[in-house]
Amino acid sequence: MKYFKLLIIIVIFPFYGFSINFKIGILRNVSIKKVSISVSESIYSLKSNNKILLNNVNESTHVQLYFKNGKIELTVNNNFIGNFDTLKLSRIKSSSGIFKIKGLVPTLRRDRSYNDDLIIFPQKNSISLVNLVDFENYIIGVLESEVGKGQSKDFYKVHSIISRTYALEKSIQVYPRRLQFNRFS
Repeated sequence: MKYFKLLIIIVIFPFYGFSINFKIGILRNVSIKKVSISVSESIYSLKSNNKILLNNVNESTHVQLYFKNGKIELTVNNNFIGNFDTLKLSRIKSSSGIFKIKGLVPTLRRDRSYNDDLIIFPQKNSISLVNLVDFENYIIGVLESEVGKGQSKDFYKVHSIISRTYALEKSIQVYPRRLQFNRFS
């Protein structure tokens, strides 16, 4: 029965335009105190508790986050905006977008790029970052990081099927009642 449900999710749901969003922790092994965020290929909004703080975060917008007294201090284009419990960076202009994270304290060796949306909140003594990523973009990221370039087309197909099956099986085990499907309009 369990495998039948998984088969239904893999085979039938994609044809009905459903999407699964995954929450993936970013830089979980690093205690981030200060980070810079930039966006590309889309226009984003920045919200706190469903209140829009900025409605036009684009390539020229410079966003800095700093952990201070159990809150996230937000600075945009060198202007202090406020201290917040939770922030969400959400795409508003296209179906996909890319944001980059640059670790300032501690300094990370390279910027890291991620697809879709970002949730930011304080946890213990640092900033916690969670990528809210569409399932298809998640699979693309898995293939890029685990397989790399230069493999045959069939190899990518097989690895994609394995990755999808594994990810869906784990999400059903971890969140059996919380697996969310969003209908595209």
